Amino acid sequence: MINDHESVINVGSDEEYDEVEDDTTIINSSDPLSRFTLDKSLAAKMYIEQYYINVQQSVKERGQRRKDLETKLENMKLSSKEQNDLRKELDKKESDYMRIKRLRLKRSDFELIKIIGRGAFGEVSLVRHKESNDLYAMKRLKKSEMLKKEQVAHVRAERDVLASANNDWVVKLYYSFQDDSYLYLIMEYLPGGDMMSLLIKYDIFTEDQARFYIAETLLAIESVHNLGYIHRDIKPDNLLLDKEGHVKLCDLGLCTGFHRLHSSEFYQMLVGDAMTIKMKLIESTPLTQTERIQSWKKARRALAYSAVGTPDYTAPEVFLQVGYGKEVDWWSLGVILYEMVVGHPPFLSDNTTETCLKILNCKETLHIPNDMGLSREVIDLIKRLVCEKDRLKTADEIKLHPFFKNINWDTIRKQKAPFIPELKSPTDTSNFDEYEALDDAESQKNKTPNKRHTSIIGKNVVKDKDLAFIGFTYKGFDAVNKSPSHQRRPVDGIFNNNNNQ
Repeated sequence: MINDHESVINVGSDEEYDEVEDDTTIINSSDPLSRFTLDKSLAAKMYIEQYYINVQQSVKERGQRRKDLETKLENMKLSSKEQNDLRKELDKKESDYMRIKRLRLKRSDFELIKIIGRGAFGEVSLVRHKESNDLYAMKRLKKSEMLKKEQVAHVRAERDVLASANNDWVVKLYYSFQDDSYLYLIMEYLPGGDMMSLLIKYDIFTEDQARFYIAETLLAIESVHNLGYIHRDIKPDNLLLDKEGHVKLCDLGLCTGFHRLHSSEFYQMLVGDAMTIKMKLIESTPLTQTERIQSWKKARRALAYSAVGTPDYTAPEVFLQVGYGKEVDWWSLGVILYEMVVGHPPFLSDNTTETCLKILNCKETLHIPNDMGLSREVIDLIKRLVCEKDRLKTADEIKLHPFFKNINWDTIRKQKAPFIPELKSPTDTSNFDEYEALDDAESQKNKTPNKRHTSIIGKNVVKDKDLAFIGFTYKGFDAVNKSPSHQRRPVDGIFNNNNNQ
């Protein structure tokens, strides 16, 4: 495997690949020379391109951190000595950061505390860094599954968005790295669980409670849009809560910078064979609405972690493959608002296909109960977001809606959240579901590189599947504050720019 932060000519170190046997240089292929040459040149090309992109980004962001400091100093009443001390503190942080970027992280650097999430392609665990004792959420994704299910672009999109985000609305990424079998994202641990757990616990929110969380979710979505991305997977499961109960966006694997449309495979998996499903619908006894809601709540978490996922929050234009923009995220926001004040999503059905059909025919299928006592403002906002035409298309338009008339957008994160997580300790995971640890024998078995279809750059092996993940390694500037040698300094909090490695 190529380690994407080392030299092209001599990638990695002897100790990292001490399990690689000498005969891995023999390529088992019908045309070994051409395969070897092509793989080697492709890996080198990809690495060099990523290397120079990172260098340019690093210089740009370092300059921006200095500029940010000087701007801060202009607005602070400090003596010349105090200003110079802060400049020296920044210089020290930059030096610490350069040191951290040279460190090579591996899975064994982290102690597993508990698994807090599991999906179709991997799992999320609460871990402790052995050297610093800092807590993180570690997302581990299996490379072979990502390639098999064509999810490489998705995990790369998530890594890139998290790396470029520099705000309070997106979960913070500290590191990313890889080994022979897995990709790892090391992120901040948010102990409050997710919004779906909160909805399952309380069933229905008051309009004031919904207003707070929808306003924060709006700002979180806007922050992703400002980076040039659309999220495309806004749902309660992807809204995490910090220890104060405030919202942060996670799971940005479906984000896109408008370079390609939603994959057709996703739609095909959801819809399946229409004739077969229609026959099953005819043969089965339809559920009552009450039974349907109870069934949905019971199966909701399992569906969220399946490979297909839930289409309940997906805009119709995504299914139609007609091209779309940021407004698909505002549709999802409206669906979540409906669920908060009604108790279930608006297009709830017995199966995903029927849900998709209802979404595509939303003009006729969107019904807001009359017996819920909902205000005109909340009903109007839902209808302005969950619609095909005349949908509110920008964050600024939505902020001006009467439903948000008492919201202070500049200070909302400083306000008290409606629900504050009850935490007994820093490692309290009570707000997450329980998961059994899986046998990791397969991971150990796969430590020895496959001898088929490999190429060499310098000393090390580059396997075919690893070509897709060149450039994945990342260390953020915020990791400086997590460094065991770094004590909190006066300059902390002023600079949060990230930097690729």
